[in-house]
Amino acid sequence: MRLKRIPDTMLRGYLVWLLAVCAMVCRAEQSATREFAGIGFDGEVRVVNCFAQDSDGMIWIGTNSGLCSFDGYTTYSHSTEDANTRSQVNSMTIEGDTIYIGADCGLLMYDLSRDAFCDTGATVPTDIRALAVNGDKLLIGSLNGFYEYDIRSHAVEECKNGLSNRTIYSILRIEGDGIYVGTYNGLNKYQPQSKSFRQIEMPTPNVKKNTFVNSMLYDERRGCVWVGTEGSLYSMDLLTHHFTRIEGIGNNSIKSLAMDKSTGDVMVGTDNGLYVCNESGIVRYSHNSRISSTLLNNIVWSVFVDRDYNLWAGTDYNISMSQQSSNNIISIADLTGREDGNVIYAIAKDSRGLLWLGGANGIIRYDGNVAGTVWYTMDNPRFPLTHNRIRAIYNDSENGLWIAGDGSVNRYDYATRQFHGYRIVSSDHRYNANWAYSIFDDQNGNMWVGSFLGGVFVVSKDKLLSTGVEVVADHHITFGESGNFVNQMIPVDEGGAWVLLYRGGGLYKIDGKSYAVTRVEVEKELGYQPSQILATADGQLWCANDDKIAIYDSRSLKCLNTLSVSQYATSRVMAMAQVEDKVWLATNTGVWTIDTHSFKAERLNLPNHPYYSIGYDSAMQKVALGGLDEVVEVNLGDLGSNRRENEVYVTALYVNDELFASGEQNVRKLKSVTLGHDENHIIICVSDFNYSTDSKTQFVYNIKELGDKWVTLPMNSNRISCANMAPGTYTVRVKAIGSDGNLTEKECGMTIKILPPWYASMPAMIVYGLLLVALVVWIINFFRVKNRLRIARIEKEKTVEQIALKSELFANVSHELKTPLSLIIGPIGRLISEVKDPAVVKHLNMAYENALKMNTLIHKVLDTKRIDADTETLMILSQVDMVHFCHNIVQTFEAAYEQKHFLFTAGVDTLYMDIDVVKMESVINNIISNACKYSGENATIAVAMERQEDNVVIRISDDGIGIADDDIPFIFQRLYQSPRTKGVKEGTGIGLYIAKQFVELHEGRITVTSLPGSGTAFTIVLPIKCAAEAQLAESENINVAKKGTILIVEDNDAIRRFLTDTLGEEYNCLVAANGRAGLAVCGSVTPDLMIIDYMMPVMDGIEMCRRIKDNKVLACVPIIILTAKDDPDLELRSAELGVDCFMPKPFNVQVLTTRVRQLLSNKDLLRSRVRMEEITDVKEIEVESSDERLLADAVKLIEDHIDDPELSVNYLSEKLGISPKQLYRKLKQHLGVTPVDFIKQVRMKKAAMLIQQNKFTISEIMYMVGFSSSSYFAKCFQAHFGKTPRQYAEESREKQ
Repeated sequence: MRLKRIPDTMLRGYLVWLLAVCAMVCRAEQSATREFAGIGFDGEVRVVNCFAQDSDGMIWIGTNSGLCSFDGYTTYSHSTEDANTRSQVNSMTIEGDTIYIGADCGLLMYDLSRDAFCDTGATVPTDIRALAVNGDKLLIGSLNGFYEYDIRSHAVEECKNGLSNRTIYSILRIEGDGIYVGTYNGLNKYQPQSKSFRQIEMPTPNVKKNTFVNSMLYDERRGCVWVGTEGSLYSMDLLTHHFTRIEGIGNNSIKSLAMDKSTGDVMVGTDNGLYVCNESGIVRYSHNSRISSTLLNNIVWSVFVDRDYNLWAGTDYNISMSQQSSNNIISIADLTGREDGNVIYAIAKDSRGLLWLGGANGIIRYDGNVAGTVWYTMDNPRFPLTHNRIRAIYNDSENGLWIAGDGSVNRYDYATRQFHGYRIVSSDHRYNANWAYSIFDDQNGNMWVGSFLGGVFVVSKDKLLSTGVEVVADHHITFGESGNFVNQMIPVDEGGAWVLLYRGGGLYKIDGKSYAVTRVEVEKELGYQPSQILATADGQLWCANDDKIAIYDSRSLKCLNTLSVSQYATSRVMAMAQVEDKVWLATNTGVWTIDTHSFKAERLNLPNHPYYSIGYDSAMQKVALGGLDEVVEVNLGDLGSNRRENEVYVTALYVNDELFASGEQNVRKLKSVTLGHDENHIIICVSDFNYSTDSKTQFVYNIKELGDKWVTLPMNSNRISCANMAPGTYTVRVKAIGSDGNLTEKECGMTIKILPPWYASMPAMIVYGLLLVALVVWIINFFRVKNRLRIARIEKEKTVEQIALKSELFANVSHELKTPLSLIIGPIGRLISEVKDPAVVKHLNMAYENALKMNTLIHKVLDTKRIDADTETLMILSQVDMVHFCHNIVQTFEAAYEQKHFLFTAGVDTLYMDIDVVKMESVINNIISNACKYSGENATIAVAMERQEDNVVIRISDDGIGIADDDIPFIFQRLYQSPRTKGVKEGTGIGLYIAKQFVELHEGRITVTSLPGSGTAFTIVLPIKCAAEAQLAESENINVAKKGTILIVEDNDAIRRFLTDTLGEEYNCLVAANGRAGLAVCGSVTPDLMIIDYMMPVMDGIEMCRRIKDNKVLACVPIIILTAKDDPDLELRSAELGVDCFMPKPFNVQVLTTRVRQLLSNKDLLRSRVRMEEITDVKEIEVESSDERLLADAVKLIEDHIDDPELSVNYLSEKLGISPKQLYRKLKQHLGVTPVDFIKQVRMKKAAMLIQQNKFTISEIMYMVGFSSSSYFAKCFQAHFGKTPRQYAEESREKQ
């Protein structure tokens, strides 16, 4: 660069600059005026090497342990797991949204928009010491050379042509001049076009052997570059490159340079403290371990001035920061040279210009020179006081200085420089003014003294000055019940005083002439009593408490206005004073001013300290504020530039006490964040980047979803804490409280969405909704099924009742029908065999067949009723030759249907088995009858029988009309008739139903196969059950010649004669008309067999049987019961009594005679049974019988209440008439189960039976057997049967 000729004007300016530099040197020892606050770090951070500030105002700090930031409240480390991010940072510069960082590990780049490090895209040398941006090039100075880094292409190029030394420590780019590079050995100027250097000649150092350039600073105001080396500070003229060494810093190593552009001060960081250079001189700041407001360490590696002109000093031990302020802070310790301290309650400047500071520890006189400061205290023998606590300082109208305190009233003597005390008492000497809180004089020359215990005293000033120590007051005013505790007293313009009493005593006005006392009501506007009062020059009375300020007209006491200093921050008013046209309020959190006309409030940019007193120097236009151990002097001329109201930002987000980093967006730009349900402890840090250590901005926040209220954060706090936040969306808004006490327009915030846990998420809610719907449906179905079961149970009970009535009716009717029917069938049967006339025989056969048909119909109807009543039909088994039995039935049909062809085949000659002859005869009769009915005249009906292992198979087939496929599943249902035959063929629809029931009673099964038009085949499979396979003699081969005695007990004379005639040819027949007569006959003759009617007068047949069986002689006699009452209970009772045969009326004579023969042939077997009964212990049998009856009753009780889920052991034992313990022992003894298991087994067996019927669903069966839980029902069922209900149902269907 070619140098131009220096103009004369510039030369003159340069000479002026030299003179200024000399002035700096001359004033190097000026006393310090800056105070520093320490800022520390967590972890291993200690050394601070550089600073930078981004566009928002955040301070970025390069340390020995990586990159950090500071928002005015908290320091944040931005190091990651990558070791490079924890490398020492030596320099940095911010360009746009990128921080370029020069570190020991090389070049790092930090993306501000994402709050994360990014890749440099190139290999950059390590040990970088200096950075500067030149267009799209980043200039890098390292210990290994000078490099250019292309920001766009990421290309790196070393530039060394003409460089004096490759070890670079500083780079300075000056717009319009060039780029300067400081090396280990001199200063160079870089030419970007040629990528070459030109060395600039520097003065030869006196101590160092090299010109080690550590730092450089461009000073636009002075037109020079400041150059710091290892031993000197130079100023270099930009045009001539002439160097001038700045004296006064010594040979210290210059580490860094910075400039305060508001004042032009040059900040010099050295290894021996911080120096501030300006035209007034050079001031050094150093570390003092006894004073906390000094530097933290004398090694200052970096200095930086932010946009608010705050000074940052990075030392070898954290950061020292000094706030820029135009106010003068006077420290009590600096004034007095003592560390005792004082709380300043009163400030006044006297007529001679002396500043008086009174407080809790005496009064200080300050004349502007520290050396002339005098501190009056009780323990100061040279300058004593009567008491250390000073409440008020007052300059009277004659320029006399008075003080009021806990040591009464004192007047200052300027001549002796001593205070003279006065003891003022009332006329009766009861009260004194020893604790004086207020003092003033009026226009009449009277001194007014307000005391804390004695009320108000008025005494002539002349009297006070002329009298000795104790003075009697001219007037003494007390306040009655309100007390005499005067907290504050101020003069009234027209004479008199405003008196504010302590703690609820109230506000009073004392008339200056009459001294009359008037209570002033201000509580209405304030809510409660004021704590401070002030009378302004324009006739206003200001009253303030902790919440409000009320302004009144001092004459009319009309309220002019009420206001709050701030609706968001509560400040306690400690003192008020009028300064020009504003009222100043000293509070516990700073100072406010309120305009006396517009009443607009404004908060001053002062430290947020408590202030206790205000003093105004109108001549100097200064306001003194008394605080704790200090006084702040405020120049009214500097108030125009109050604090700048910055924008508020979110600077950090903590989630569960962990710093949140999205990695995608800077938290300051983050508008919303989504968190998990367990990430519900949120802390939001905010800042307006006001780095004042004292006058911090106060913030308020609102969470929209929690209400409209704005919550004020405590002073000096920036953390919004929300703990245990429920899932949901929250909109957080944050504003700052402005200097006028209102919220600023600018705000920040974010939307926080906390997701619900999976079980409270929307999909889960949908599932819950579906489950709820299912539950409602289930409940509805449950009550529907339960109601249906209840109705079914009611209907069943009604049906059972009706069946019982019908059964009783049929029993009575059957008795009336079957008895005469027996007299018809029996004689006709005999006449058929005796009459020889064919015509008569034909009519007799017709009558006999119709009588038999009527008998069959009666049996079918009665059997159907018994089955419908769910009563288990009694089986009376007899050992019969099935071949002969079936063949006889077939032969009967051959005689009745001569036009049809009957075929009977048997695979064996004889096959004995135990069957109920009547029921099995009914089965075969029904099937053959149907075959005859639904086949043609010449049809063939075949009956085939064979033995298959332990079963007998009877197959009855025909070649009739057949059965349709869709009718086959229903033919065994009661009253079912096929549409093809209904109304065409005679039938009732109950024959096959009865056949199936009777076969199943024999534990057999019946099936059908049919082909329409070709015929039908029924197959009956019965298990072979026989007491012994030994063949019994056929009934027809019994020796009829063998005679025996038969007792016939019948009340009907006709039946009795018929039986005698029928049996009398082979047996001796004895008769009796009732049971008692029959027993009388047995008393004389022991019959071989007895035929007894059931229903008889005097004694019925059952009672007679019971007495016979109790007789050891008669117990072996076989008994046949005849009855017209077809009652299952009667059959059961007969079987229990040992009756051998139960025959309903009308009876078949052949069957009766056959039964008689069989029973008489088995008489020896019966006798043997009697002998066995004689051997058996009768009592033991009775015990067993009672237990069996108990078990039967228990089963019946359970079955009657089987659908009741509440059925319990207690209920069962109560109904059985025994205790639960006895029931438990009985069941354990006989069945080996507990009562609970017993109830469960009965339920399970009932459930299995219902499942086999295939009429109900599993759920319905569950309710029918008293279960309400499907899972528990399935578990119990599987435990009992080894399979689930569904598996059991499937197997049952497969078997069917």
